[in-house]
Amino acid sequence: MNYTSGYFCWLGQPGIADHLHRHSDIELNLVCSGALTYLMGGTMQVLREGDLAIFWAITPHRIVQLQPETTLGVVHIPLTDFLRWALPQSLLNPVMHGELVLHRGIPALDMLLFERWSKEARELPRYQREPTEQSEMHQIVYLELQARLRRAAHDLNRAPEKTSTARTQTEDFTRVEEMATFVSSHYTDPLTVEDIAQGVKLHPNYAMSLFKRTMGLTLLEYLTQHRLAHAQRLLITSNCSILDVALEAGFGSLSRFYAVFKTEVGISPRQYRNQRST
Repeated sequence: MNYTSGYFCWLGQPGIADHLHRHSDIELNLVCSGALTYLMGGTMQVLREGDLAIFWAITPHRIVQLQPETTLGVVHIPLTDFLRWALPQSLLNPVMHGELVLHRGIPALDMLLFERWSKEARELPRYQREPTEQSEMHQIVYLELQARLRRAAHDLNRAPEKTSTARTQTEDFTRVEEMATFVSSHYTDPLTVEDIAQGVKLHPNYAMSLFKRTMGLTLLEYLTQHRLAHAQRLLITSNCSILDVALEAGFGSLSRFYAVFKTEVGISPRQYRNQRST
């Protein structure tokens, strides 16, 4: 499921969705209380109170575990704005290559920021959430967001061990999580449902049924989402030709890549690259 792109801020108690979702924005998640576990790119990401997670939400993700009374702050930053800020490479590189950057600053200050941003976001007219030069308040919020991200980048440069990419895996993977992990490790290969099922020692029909029932999308749809996410990263972060991007992402043919990309993203790969490079 793809969410509409645009600036967004929310603070409250999250739930456990029955489907994965993805969107093209950069996402900031602050755990104000409690703890939660994300399934992201086939990996379990555990976030605890005070953690600030920074990631490109183009990778399919969803909350799979949640402590009672957990409070979460969420900010979406349009990708074009994020890139325009010219943030330090210590933060930009891992985020643009699909990694989740985890930073612990001063939790009390972060919570105050998220409370302010969410309050101001509620006061914006619906469908008019894009910061513009005409909105002084929007510019203030964007300056505060940039400052917060630059603090994370500064800590990455100074003490990488204190601000790192979170790739925590739980020991007790369910069958569905094993399938998700298998897909995330092999999606550039010419995979079939039978290959995935065999990789986790399940019958293909049972594997398809279990995955769809748990994740809300089919194994092939999940596989396609991974390939799309990889292709979109390559279109922005590399100078590879469109054909090379298609093959590198596992689509097998240029025509297949164009058809899927246009259906899912709404524009052609070349248009997508041109828009994000301006």
